[in-house]
This record gives sequence, structure tokens and C-alpha cells, in this order.
Amino acid sequence: MKGLRRVFSSASCFRPDLDQDHGVVYIESPSKTNVTNKKQPMVNQVEMNHFGESSVPLPPSALDGMADKIRESLGAMGTLLSAMRAPLPTGTGDGSALPVEKDETIASTLATIVKDVSHLGFNTVEKVAEMTIKTKNGEDLDDKKYLMEYLISAAQALPNDVVGQKLTNSFVTALWNDLEHPPKVFMSDKYQYRSADGSDNSYLHPRLGAAHESYARTVKPATIQPGNLPDPAVLFDVLMARKEATEHPNKISSMLFYLASIIIHDLFKTNHKDFRISDTSSYLDLSPLYGSDQSEQDTIRTFKDGKIKPDSFAETRLLSFPPGVGVIMIMFNRFHNYIVEQLALINENSRFTRPA
Repeated sequence: MKGLRRVFSSASCFRPDLDQDHGVVYIESPSKTNVTNKKQPMVNQVEMNHFGESSVPLPPSALDGMADKIRESLGAMGTLLSAMRAPLPTGTGDGSALPVEKDETIASTLATIVKDVSHLGFNTVEKVAEMTIKTKNGEDLDDKKYLMEYLISAAQALPNDVVGQKLTNSFVTALWNDLEHPPKVFMSDKYQYRSADGSDNSYLHPRLGAAHESYARTVKPATIQPGNLPDPAVLFDVLMARKEATEHPNKISSMLFYLASIIIHDLFKTNHKDFRISDTSSYLDLSPLYGSDQSEQDTIRTFKDGKIKPDSFAETRLLSFPPGVGVIMIMFNRFHNYIVEQLALINENSRFTRPA
């Protein structure tokens, strides 16, 4: 190979295994006697590998560019189809996708349990566990042990985390399952929806539990002869007035008694002309807000977009109760109108007419 020199175009393409006679590009060097001031033309400056092929990538062809664009378009189309086929989220008002819950590790689960026990206390945990075991075994619950009150107290004491939400959902589900529901499908539309006065919930007994029907009494009625009633101010000062707040032994909030007042007036409304008649249905249907019959319901509705009149309720008996009862009723009122707006925004299957 006399008169020839090895040329490596750059250090980056140098490899020890190329130090052989084959696979190396040789460029003839000019002889010493023929050296002139003219610059030799640079020939074969393209980097070559040991197979004799160019190591510089060729620019993409027009066909490759078109294939890349088609691939991107198909990927975007696949993403769009997946989003269209996904079920509509019902837990968000704006239709956005619900966050995916991450699987908890054993350490995080133990940390959550310790935190919940610190909030509840061992006594409440014991009562909730007892109620859970009895419910799972199908045993009856003794109301005198206040197990349901312990469950309400536990749901109120827990922080707003996954465990607290599950406990609250279980409590609401238990209350819902205890109620008798009307059949979903019958021969006509009359039996597919709950009526304002609670009638037609039973196909065999249409007036069962309806408003303006007789009470089913379990004790003999008796009229108490009123005597000389004491001064209400004296009763309050003797029985209820206290210098310092006293915590309830079962950690129950006073808000529970406001809610209990609403439930009582939902289920009982004695007719003053005939004490054997109840003017409200026997169902827990929030009649203090919506009304016990169609005439009362018409006074609370706006007849526009499914809303009811703001900050109002149908039951006038609650006006004489503590302000907390009215506050809860107004909260129910505002939540009804909020749900109406969210249903109109989601508009699943275009079943609603959007408000103007």
C-alpha cells in the first residue's frame, strides 16, 4: 500500500475493529515531487463505515413525511374515539374526567387507620365495629345502644378522606335501602314517578301511605286535660340555661336535632279537624320543602327549568322552630337548584332543553 495513507474523517467514527486492511477508505496522497501551490480537490469527504456505507442519515423523503403525518392523524383519531366511547362522568359538574384513585400501599393504609382511630376514639371504633358485625350477620340492632348514633358521630368526626366518604355513603345507602320504593315499571306513566301526595306507590293499594289518609295507631288515643301551664321563661332558666356549654355524651352535634325536626314534620302532619288523618305521606320525601300535595307543591315551584323558588320552603310549621331548622331547609333549597343547573350543563343524551 505504498504511497497511500489511511484517512479517518472524524474521531467520532474511529473504532479499533476498523484497524484492518479491509473496510478502510484510502485516499491517494500526492507525491512529494508533484507538490504545487494548487489546492487538491476534496474528494470522498463523506464519512464511511467499515461496510463502505455512508454514516450520515439521509434527509427524510416526501413519502416518509407523509407517512409520519398519517401516523399522527391516526393517533389523534384514536384518542378522540376513546374519549367519545368513555362513559360520561357523573361526579363532576363540568363533564371533566374523574381522577383515577391510586392503589394504596400497606404503609399508607396503616397510616390512614391510625389517623382515623385518633379522630374517632376506641369507644366509637368498638361501637361501629359491633354495628358492622351485626349488620353483616343480619342481626337486629338495639336502638337503646345508640349504634346508629355512633355511626353518625363517626361519619362526622372523620376527615374528608376516602374512608370518611365510604362511611358516609354506607350510612346514606343503609337509610335508602330501609325505605320502600315504588316499582320502576308498570302499565302506564302514572306509576313510574312519585306523586306529590305519596299515592300510587303500591299498585295493589294505591292510597297506601298517601297524604290525607288515616293513621295506623299502635296505642289507644287519649286526650290530656291541660292544666295550669308554667311560665316558659322559668322552664328555660331551670332546665336549659347553663353558663358553659356541655358536650353531648355521644359526641352528637346539635345540628342533628334540627335535622330530626325536619324528619318528624316530613312523616307526621295531623289534620286538626280529624286527628285520625295524616295530611302528609308516610314516605321520607322531603315534603317540608316540596309540599305534601300538588297544591302545596305548586306554591314552591317556579315552573321554569325545574327550579323552585329560592330560599323558601313549603312547610309553615317550621317557621316557629329554632333558626337552625330554617337554615337546613334553605340549604336543601339551594342544593336542589344547584343540581338542576348541573343536570342542564351535563345534558346527558340531550334529554333536557338548555335554559335560555
